[in-house]
Amino acid sequence: MDDQEVTAYPGETLWQVAKRAGEAIPHLCFKDAPGYRADGNCRACMVEVEGERVLAASCIREAKPGMVVRSAHSPRATQARETVLELLMADQPSRAQSPDRSSHFWEVADQLAVDEAAVKSWLPPRRKAAVSHAAAMPTVSQPDTSHPAMHVNLDACITCNLCVRACREVQSNDVIGMAQRG
Repeated sequence: MDDQEVTAYPGETLWQVAKRAGEAIPHLCFKDAPGYRADGNCRACMVEVEGERVLAASCIREAKPGMVVRSAHSPRATQARETVLELLMADQPSRAQSPDRSSHFWEVADQLAVDEAAVKSWLPPRRKAAVSHAAAMPTVSQPDTSHPAMHVNLDACITCNLCVRACREVQSNDVIGMAQRG
């Protein structure tokens, strides 16, 4: 991994191997905690595997003997991660309007040095009519606090499904799902 020989345990993902080796691969849809499984749907953890045409989501890709992986030293993987964050950021309220300015999303954006002002400058000017991205919406919706057990701001949703999996698989409560997303 990145010119360093590492050992992987059976069933271990590239993300887990990298973490053990001291390399922090960014991630959004994976929570490194007991009970959480990776889905690989945010694409923020992409790495380059030698001999393969497409990048791999490190949180779901199992390590294999002899595999050569480039992460921090891969301009291609780095550019892919930055692009993922830019696209997600384009659909977010600005950080100043964010319901959680110190969220994991913004930490990863800082880690990858994704410039919010540059991303927002690509977007069309705000319009009164309903459009598909949050940056063009006239106002930011308030968090839904209609139930004591739920507190969610859907403007901050990146459709990673982490909250759905947390309810379903960690808490064993199948009380939320994905609708009208994507």
